[in-house]
Amino acid sequence: MRTAAGLVAAAALLAGCGEAASPKVETQSAVVATEPPTTTAAAPKLRSPKVESHCRRSESRNYRMCYRWLGHRELPGTVEVTHGHGWRAVTRTPSGADVGAVWLNVWPSPGGRWLLLELGLECDVHRAFFAPAGGGPARPATGEDDWRTSPDSLPLGWAADGRAKVWVLGGEADCGQNSPEPGRYLIDPDSGRLDYVGKLPSR
Repeated sequence: MRTAAGLVAAAALLAGCGEAASPKVETQSAVVATEPPTTTAAAPKLRSPKVESHCRRSESRNYRMCYRWLGHRELPGTVEVTHGHGWRAVTRTPSGADVGAVWLNVWPSPGGRWLLLELGLECDVHRAFFAPAGGGPARPATGEDDWRTSPDSLPLGWAADGRAKVWVLGGEADCGQNSPEPGRYLIDPDSGRLDYVGKLPSR
């Protein structure tokens, strides 16, 4: 009996000691002690705006006209030619062009040295330009040093002899005194010579 009672007491005592030194409580204390300090989450990085491009093919399928935006800012438009598996810019909209100025069409010359370009501006205004087919700045087909003083003009393509067919519409208030009178012209891109062909067709 004494032995049984002693065993019961010893078991109760061991049970009490085991509860006081519970390994579960030690484990929790260790976890609390080694938990890293709370840190503030970093602010998300702002993404830079992407360039948006819109391009369409010209009547000559090897060329296309593109205009682009970066966010709300309009970038210079480009005329591009096929290059390998991609495209290469040949010329850009001239400096000082209004917002919304876009290239509307491009015709390569019969000899392949020049491009005849049509630039569309606000209020349904048009300008004819020449640009080297190999790449370079565009210049007004009517020969002005500053394209903004050139008359309203509409390119129509090329004649068989390599001269550009252009309707000079004129009438701009800021045109230079030496601007050609309204009419139909054949224009040599090499010499800049304008040959008057006739009056504009009546509307």
